[in-house]
Amino acid sequence: MSEKIVLLLVFIGLIVIVGLSVFILKRYRALKDHNAKKLKALKDQERRLEEKRAYVLESLRVLSKALSEGQVGAVEGAIRIKTLLEYYDSDLLAQPHNRLLLDIFHQTEHIPILNAWKALDRPTRKKYLDTIEEIELKHGEEMKRVGQGLSEYFNEC
Repeated sequence: MSEKIVLLLVFIGLIVIVGLSVFILKRYRALKDHNAKKLKALKDQERRLEEKRAYVLESLRVLSKALSEGQVGAVEGAIRIKTLLEYYDSDLLAQPHNRLLLDIFHQTEHIPILNAWKALDRPTRKKYLDTIEEIELKHGEEMKRVGQGLSEYFNEC
């Protein structure tokens, strides 16, 4: 082979090497940027979840204290706390001393809420209010104790 052909092939080889190097560098940077964005999104999601968990914890502290002091009724307290506990730590609901939360929730879950409550006629609404009052009288003091126990638990968290 002539010297010109060898030089031409070497030159073409160098161009291919430079072209592939540029391509690889661009792909590397794109992958690095993609991974950085993914990591940032994951950290943002973790931060939002931690903020939500802190908000739920604070809500549980306030509700359990209000329940223990009788500032919120047994039925309303049980429903609200049960719902928040399902998100925060469902294992707490399974503990025997918190079982009453689930019992009251199940006793009242058939009662309409919000717009459905507003749409009820007076006799039906009175029937439901009587049911709620009966539960309040039957479990009010016990729910205060449950609230006290939860309040102590959440203040330690």
